[in-house]
Amino acid sequence: MKKSKIKFSKLVVAALILCSAVTQVAMSVNAADRMTQAEVNSELAAETSTQKVAVAAAEKLGVKVDGITNELARLHGMNGAAVDEKLERIRECYVNQLLAIQAAEALQGEYNEAFRHKQEEEFEKLISGEWPPDALADFIGEGADYLDVVFINKQLADMKLNPGTLEADSTGKITKLRTGDTFTYEKVLIDPKTGNIVDFEFTVVKILDSMTKEEVFEASYNNSEVIKENEMNFRYGNHDLTLKVQFVDHDTRELLFINPIIAIVDIDAGQSMRIDSPKVRSCLWGSELEEEDGLISSGSADYGHSHKPNWALFNLIADDGLGISEFTYTFYDDGGSNKSGVEQGLGSNALKFDSGIREYAHLDITYWDMELYYLAEYTVLPDAKYGMPGDAGAVTDTAEYENGAVVSAKDTPTTVWQSVDGTAEGQKGKWVFSGWYDNNEFEGNAVLSETIVDDDVRFYGKWAFIEPDSPLTGDNSNANLYLVILGLSAVVLLVLLSVKRKFKCEQ
Repeated sequence: MKKSKIKFSKLVVAALILCSAVTQVAMSVNAADRMTQAEVNSELAAETSTQKVAVAAAEKLGVKVDGITNELARLHGMNGAAVDEKLERIRECYVNQLLAIQAAEALQGEYNEAFRHKQEEEFEKLISGEWPPDALADFIGEGADYLDVVFINKQLADMKLNPGTLEADSTGKITKLRTGDTFTYEKVLIDPKTGNIVDFEFTVVKILDSMTKEEVFEASYNNSEVIKENEMNFRYGNHDLTLKVQFVDHDTRELLFINPIIAIVDIDAGQSMRIDSPKVRSCLWGSELEEEDGLISSGSADYGHSHKPNWALFNLIADDGLGISEFTYTFYDDGGSNKSGVEQGLGSNALKFDSGIREYAHLDITYWDMELYYLAEYTVLPDAKYGMPGDAGAVTDTAEYENGAVVSAKDTPTTVWQSVDGTAEGQKGKWVFSGWYDNNEFEGNAVLSETIVDDDVRFYGKWAFIEPDSPLTGDNSNANLYLVILGLSAVVLLVLLSVKRKFKCEQ
């Protein structure tokens, strides 16, 4: 019989251990099913990084990203199924987006090839009859790619002059250029790198008398107009004129960085010109011109704008490919054969260079982020015998807390009841609230706050009704504990007596 009792006891212990083990495994599985904020961040960071790399490659090819949307998904961190489902939706979104990026790249490749071919054709026509075909490759540079190159000429039919600080005479003509004047040609061309409409803003930096080389304040041209409206062309007396040209976005008025090739197509007898800044990458000059230390000078004859031997082309493409926002040049006149003055300009209408408008594929991009939130739960237990005071109310918190947030416990419930049921006739006594605890065993000390660590926080409290004649005072949890211990002791005593009586009977 003793062996049977021992065997039974071992089975009970084994069953308890098994239950404990199963419970622990179940809790472990549940915890594994839920992702932490750090894990969510890590996965989304990897997915988003892949998208951004793909987008950057597409933009480098020329694809235009019209809009970027940043989406934030907020989910209860304890709802593992919802978190997993949302992550799967985001993965699907990113896969579809990658397919759209690839399609845009393929289309942009077709656009680029067509534009590149047209640019090459136009350059070949430009230099034909004056420069050999291999001169173009040397001029553009090794690994030449025409996609981002802007040949400075009037591209847009609606280009117009904004006179800025220039003053017109009584007849409406602008007859003078003065040091410090600014004026703008609006809607000159489209930057193939960005698709932005480019304005050219001019500033008169310096005017020198071409004979005395003394600085003067203004220049004019036989009292006739010095600025043309339909092309960037200027006429003035025998002066050396320095101009600064800035590239401005027509819509935003911000400086643009482009890769320009500048053409000066009418350097007549006794005239010369130089790009003062930035550094000229390469230069082509016609057979009637000479070059020395960056100064391009004419021979003895005068020709019209269409005479290529008097043309000079300047490559100002930035070494880093990012472009320049301005350049400064000086056009010199020593009187020459044309004593009445100078006529010079940028991108004269004599330049028949038409590469067309580069086309672009377009994209809208969405990037996802996910924020897990957690809740604060409040559980209030009643007095074992009398329940809870009816006027205390429930304690709730509807706020959503981020991981790592410190949650301050709500104010403890209060009551004005001085009897069991709150009536004058009810049994008199005192209602006492325990305060908030972080466990439902009410072990340790009461807490004022809890920190969210990948889990909801839970606060536990309980009510106790202290009767006036109760020998117990203070926290009613001790009274309950004493009652539990007393009850357990009685049960144990009865079991022992029963076992002893049975044992005597067996003997």
